[in-house]
Amino acid sequence: MRILLHEVPNPISFEDLCTYKNKKYNTFQETCSARGLLDDDVQWQDTISEAISYFSPSVAQKVFCYILVYSHPANACKLWNDNKKELCHDFMKDDLHTLFSHKIEQLGLKDINKKLKDLRCSLMDYQLMPQIKKMMQILNLK
Repeated sequence: MRILLHEVPNPISFEDLCTYKNKKYNTFQETCSARGLLDDDVQWQDTISEAISYFSPSVAQKVFCYILVYSHPANACKLWNDNKKELCHDFMKDDLHTLFSHKIEQLGLKDINKKLKDLRCSLMDYQLMPQIKKMMQILNLK
């Protein structure tokens, strides 16, 4: 619905939002698809960027998880790769110049996985997403 509210000029009802080229669609998602609004993940990237700008990395991680679980982005891995530094910022030890490392990414993925489990999902449900290495491997990463 959020996407349609940005696209449909002056809607007065839910029916207005779900109508495109004089055809009424049953869901907001069907309407967005018909309008070509779900062909890429621009709206999800914008949502994550907004969360990163206004909230803590932990909250932005939750937004990322909600997008994975409820919005089914076209390319979840690209969303992760484009935002992983900001989503993992809590692990960069108060130094903004700390180089982003595989260890930091793994710690971030571990947090993401924990939040996904709260939603009854896991990173394993998203085959193209990077997976968590075993803890001993993480501790030995540099």
